[in-house]
Amino acid sequence: MDLKQILDIWAQRLRLYRRQEDGATAIEFGILAFPYILLIVGIIEISLMFAAQSVLDHAVSNAARLVRTGQLQDLPQATQIAGFEDAVCDYAGFLMDCDEIQYYVDDLTDFAEAATIAEPEFDEDGNMIITGFSLGGSSDVVFMRVVYRYPVMTPLLSQFIANTEDDRRILMSTNVLKTEPYEFGI
Repeated sequence: MDLKQILDIWAQRLRLYRRQEDGATAIEFGILAFPYILLIVGIIEISLMFAAQSVLDHAVSNAARLVRTGQLQDLPQATQIAGFEDAVCDYAGFLMDCDEIQYYVDDLTDFAEAATIAEPEFDEDGNMIITGFSLGGSSDVVFMRVVYRYPVMTPLLSQFIANTEDDRRILMSTNVLKTEPYEFGI
């Protein structure tokens, strides 16, 4: 067969296809469109959720660097919480609502005590119950836990990945470190 014959055969098949008006293709598309679109939207939603978790981890790491070097402890006591919140929110604010980010920071006696800290407790509204905020001092062990309640937008997906009553997924980042032996005012 030469190229002209092949093109004639395809042209003839195309004319037959255009003459068919039974709507099978439209029905098949209608059946498959909803699950396909839901799958694509679900993949995007889960990707955004994992990106938010990664951003939260990095934001806590950046804030932990300020705690480790004593930069936040050098602030007046009244502004230490705001300084920590700003350090986390400056990095995570583009992907998360900073008002929804919750913090628990406490100084410990040693690293073994960090293993005894229980999972966070939440109130009936889904907010973390915060028991204190203490950045510690020079050469102290500091425990930091940051929680964000990520809103799951996809309706059918929320029943599988949301872990709160209001269709949110709790993202959590924890960091335990020992501050440097810093001395300010020298």
